[in-house]
Amino acid sequence: MTLTNFMTALAIISSSLIYLQIYKVYQRQSHDDLSFVLTAFQTFNSAFWAYYGYTINSIPLLVSGSLAFLGFFILMILKLTIKSHNHGWKYI
Repeated sequence: MTLTNFMTALAIISSSLIYLQIYKVYQRQSHDDLSFVLTAFQTFNSAFWAYYGYTINSIPLLVSGSLAFLGFFILMILKLTIKSHNHGWKYI
């Protein structure tokens, strides 16, 4: 296995870790511990990385950025659609 293949696999694995958080939010039907601002920034950040991978014809960047974008986009949808259980402070 070459270093490029190894780093590609690591990029895809690390970009896929957000799906564990999606599962946790969906299972608990709670997102009170997630920051909307951070989730929004991560969504845009991963979209730009996917676009950058596309523009320089880098399949690893395109795939890992797209996986991360899809995951953070789903997390944002869950954040916007699941009712908050927080009855005190409103976190952003």
